[in-house]
Amino acid sequence: MPEQIKEFLQSFRKIDKVLGVMLLNHDGEILAKIITSDNQPDILEQEVFACFQLGEKLGDLLKLGNLNQSYLEYPNSNFTSETIRNKNNQAMLLIIISQEGVNLGRIRMEIRRVKKMLEEVPA
Repeated sequence: MPEQIKEFLQSFRKIDKVLGVMLLNHDGEILAKIITSDNQPDILEQEVFACFQLGEKLGDLLKLGNLNQSYLEYPNSNFTSETIRNKNNQAMLLIIISQEGVNLGRIRMEIRRVKKMLEEVPA
């Protein structure tokens, strides 16, 4: 199954200025990753997952529902994360790491395409 997931994730690497992509399970463990940047995946995994947990908590407190997507922007890097719920309604977190100037529209289109496939994968 990880090879199937990696195939889905590989499509993000075709987008100019995308440096990496990873998929975390509902416990924050890496299911698959493709990273070609100097960013430290272990730190990214932990901290972006912590942001997801905070977003989920905020959604609960304000009765907004589940977090769908978040975006963090820095001078030279961006992190886009999308929550994907599998057949068992367990959340997975798709994280796309990119450089400044990436085409966010292309990332969002690819998220929509890949999300449907990943929703069928058990976590």
